[in-house]
Amino acid sequence: MKRIIVSALITCATVFAQETVAPADTAAKVTESAAQVVEPAAPVTESVEAASAEPATQTAEVAEPAASAETPAGTVAQAAEPPEAPAETAQAVTSAEMAEPIAQTAVPVSQPAEGPVAESSATVFAASAPAPVNAPAAEKTWTHLWGVGATVPVEQYKSRGNKIDLINYGLDLSYTGVARFGLALHLSIAAGSSLTDNIRFEKNDDWLVGSFGAVEAGLGFSPVNTNGFTLVVLAVAGYEYAEFESDENEVRHSELGIVERRFTETMGALSVGGDLVLRFGLSEHIGIFASVGGRWLPITVTESSVRYEKDDDYVRTESYIEDDRGVYSVVPVIGAMWKF
Repeated sequence: MKRIIVSALITCATVFAQETVAPADTAAKVTESAAQVVEPAAPVTESVEAASAEPATQTAEVAEPAASAETPAGTVAQAAEPPEAPAETAQAVTSAEMAEPIAQTAVPVSQPAEGPVAESSATVFAASAPAPVNAPAAEKTWTHLWGVGATVPVEQYKSRGNKIDLINYGLDLSYTGVARFGLALHLSIAAGSSLTDNIRFEKNDDWLVGSFGAVEAGLGFSPVNTNGFTLVVLAVAGYEYAEFESDENEVRHSELGIVERRFTETMGALSVGGDLVLRFGLSEHIGIFASVGGRWLPITVTESSVRYEKDDDYVRTESYIEDDRGVYSVVPVIGAMWKF
């Protein structure tokens, strides 16, 4: 009976030992599988440590049950839990991997805010700021035309009822100012010599050579005023004169005795008329011009005088003045003109 009981106990112990060994093997296998699951997660855990320390702790907690196997029941219980641990680790790793791109995305966004974005904002500010623009040159209000030319006025006066033809020649200096809207102002001075054969001194029928001068002012309009061409139409008024003298001759005067006698004829007139001025530009400032004008001489004054001179210390002058009316005056001018 005792042998039967001892045999039964041995048999039960053998069976119990086999059952005990089986869970140990199972725990070892589970431990190996958990280690395999944990090993791939280790690199991920190292990459995630900078973002979060919790996945590494959870992975360590998962690894500890796999390494300990004190009792079969505890080992089996702890070995049964690891299948859930990889899911949490995967979730943690997945969340870490998802968080890592976000962190990487956030860094480029935050860094340009301090560097490139600041530079771009400065660039935008510089672009939005008004760039310095060279102010266009102000349009000229007045154009100044200075002319120097030769003039040959042909005139006809009346003196004591007689017509006196004059041919003058000389130099003409003129200024014409043209406003931007076309208004034109004119001033000219002319001087030179005058020829006539209608004045007789002591029955001398030779041509007389005298002097002439004229000053005129005008107001008009310029329909065209460019660098290459200028057209000016003017209404002018002025004063002109011509003077002739005879040679000195020695004569006997009834009162003065022997004296030197000289005759002088001076004619002056007011002139009214118009001019047409054409300028052709050769360069920006230099050009040539031509003008022609017609005058009417509404008033003429003729002064005839005789001068007696004796021994360089006595002079006696006798003058006669007569008012009359002139006929006409034609004034052509051609020369060079400077534009400023």
